[in-house]
Amino acid sequence: MILRRTMQSICLRTINPNTTTSIILQVVNDDGSLLPCAINAATAALVDAGIPLKHLAVAIACGLEESGSVLLDPTKLEEQ
Repeated sequence: MILRRTMQSICLRTINPNTTTSIILQVVNDDGSLLPCAINAATAALVDAGIPLKHLAVAIACGLEESGSVLLDPTKLEEQ
């Protein structure tokens, strides 16, 4: 649902109001940070397809370890 809302919010839907755009993502390997990867891939696909956009969406996952260290792009194990 987050991915759908994000993609809908960046597309200029008023230019072609009767057009449907489908984005199909296939997960090949999930070692964590799946949602940011999906957002970045979908944005790149829209740009490549020439879909008019209001702005670009980019995403990154981050976390905080118990020690207080910041994790960028955590693995699946680190996300738990």
